[in-house]
Amino acid sequence: PIGSLGAGEAQWHTDMSYLSEPPDASMLYALEVPPSGGDTWLCGMEAALRERHANVRRAHFETDVDKLLANGADEWINVRDAKVARRRREDDVRMFTEYFDGATYHEWDDIEPPIVSVSNDASLAWMIVNVRVRRTRNDEELRFRYAGIETFEKRDGQWIKVVEVGTFERE
Repeated sequence: PIGSLGAGEAQWHTDMSYLSEPPDASMLYALEVPPSGGDTWLCGMEAALRERHANVRRAHFETDVDKLLANGADEWINVRDAKVARRRREDDVRMFTEYFDGATYHEWDDIEPPIVSVSNDASLAWMIVNVRVRRTRNDEELRFRYAGIETFEKRDGQWIKVVEVGTFERE
């Protein structure tokens, strides 16, 4: 027997996530173990989102556009300065390539730890972040705070950012 989902039917799943209060953990008892593959990985949904936030921080210090946009949707919604905009990946690549050109990040640090929440069925999540940024570009220093909420959808086992509502304040 392969299992109730069949061979290869479930690339990713969360046990009993349909419950109004899903369990914190599951136990696995293997009746049949394949000679290779069949790996079971354990993960915390909130931990995965916090790691995504840490990757965004690293992307700024490395001025790496691909790393910055790695978990973004091809099209997403941005709310800022009383405007709602649909943004596209190709436009963000151009914008961040220019924004990172010649920039050095000295600070991109959490003012407080991100606040993360995952829906009961583990298909949606949000994260509130509050960071302080200090960067230089062409000998000009820029200091600001960013606070915002990002909304994520679970797609093919990855958290993908689909909405960002943010505020910026110069220091």
